[in-house]
Amino acid sequence: MKKVVMTVAMMAVTAGSAQAALVAKWDNSNAPGNQGYTEGGGSAHVTATVMARSTGLAGNIESNSLSSVGFNSAEKFIQFGFTVESGYQTKLNDLWIGTKSSANGPGSIGVYTSRDNFTTAICTISENTGQVNSKIDLSSLGAITGEFAIRLKAVGTKNATGYEGIADTSTFSVTNYTGTQLPTELDGSTTTTPIPAAIWLMGSGLLGLAGVRKRRG
Repeated sequence: MKKVVMTVAMMAVTAGSAQAALVAKWDNSNAPGNQGYTEGGGSAHVTATVMARSTGLAGNIESNSLSSVGFNSAEKFIQFGFTVESGYQTKLNDLWIGTKSSANGPGSIGVYTSRDNFTTAICTISENTGQVNSKIDLSSLGAITGEFAIRLKAVGTKNATGYEGIADTSTFSVTNYTGTQLPTELDGSTTTTPIPAAIWLMGSGLLGLAGVRKRRG
């Protein structure tokens, strides 16, 4: 009986321990642009997946990026994400990302997540012909467990110069935030998954039984 009560007490102490601010990152420093994917780096209890293009997109040479040709429809995207270890949950704060469209490339990029199966953009990035650095608030996503992914997709039909028409030869690149200085990064915190109420009730019951037993002894 004492061993069970001790286990419940230890679970209560562990349940709220937070990890570092970095959740996952993708560093495109010195990348040629046309590489097949960019490796990710995770934090404690988080495994980053690669940053990669969808089918229908070809690689494009552009330094310090993951770059694509033909980014002209919502069916094409760049995706990256992570998997949270069982028993843990992640709450995201922000996405730090650099992006760049060619003049005839997409003028708006939607940021979608797997939380709703990539149905509704949580925000859009307005592109021009230079690099755009964005800090995107993701705190409304709440606790994340298991697999999670972000997709960047073209929104609308206007190009980066504001005119109608996104060309088949258009390019779109994911770069590091502020050029080559900071990787694409997701920050937030990772904690142990909260203990379900049923387990707390069971623990309380065991503690009560232990008290009764002690008094009888």
